[in-house]
Amino acid sequence: MRVTVPENSADPVVIDSGAVEIEVTLPGTAADAATIGGGLVGFDGGDGSTAVPVVKDDGSVQLISVIDGSSSPTEYRYELDLPAGATLEPVDGGGAAVTAADGGILYAILAPWAVDGNGVAVSTSYTVDGNALVQHVVHDASNAYPVVADPWLGGTWTESWAWYSGITRIAMTPTVFAKAACPGNVVCAAAWQGAAQSELANAQVNSTNKAKINKSTTRSQIGCHMVGGALKSPWNLETSAADKGLAGFIASACN
Repeated sequence: MRVTVPENSADPVVIDSGAVEIEVTLPGTAADAATIGGGLVGFDGGDGSTAVPVVKDDGSVQLISVIDGSSSPTEYRYELDLPAGATLEPVDGGGAAVTAADGGILYAILAPWAVDGNGVAVSTSYTVDGNALVQHVVHDASNAYPVVADPWLGGTWTESWAWYSGITRIAMTPTVFAKAACPGNVVCAAAWQGAAQSELANAQVNSTNKAKINKSTTRSQIGCHMVGGALKSPWNLETSAADKGLAGFIASACN
């Protein structure tokens, strides 16, 4: 994936998976990019907040809002320009998805988070308004500022993979985005495990191997590893194992 950050926020952030491109317009009034250190730029929203796109090595991007004070907005609106036929939809677990006309997930947006200057969680959620993702951040004078919040958008779950043990098992190295998606969150894993499975299956050239990846047991194991988050890499997927379901694999430490 490739992410292009504009020189002025009147222009969108462009996310290109190589197959599908989307554009995201940042919240706030248009402003030139200003260097803020660490290789990052920020865009002054003119409302007591700054938009800071943080591009990850795997091509995912955190669209961070740095909220300065209690008079700053509590809603941050991200306008998405989507491919023909694609829609933006909420998903279980609090996230959202850019979904193709055939139902396939093109891009995932992880459940929102927000913390204040003391690292205390701040209540936050998304709503979807047409092709706009709106993040609601419930901050007030009781919080320590700045409050930081973000949507994290990505479309790649697998950094690398390899068959082993007689082409019955896969060692799947997850991306940074995949490891961060659902740690400790079973509902989230149930929402995203199918998207990660589809990506991995589509990487298979041999139809027999593709069929192995498309088994329900493989999907359940991927979901189990998502719940474990960054605790283990690679994720070992035994395509010949009996399917215990997501809860069953979690109970047996994904084995």
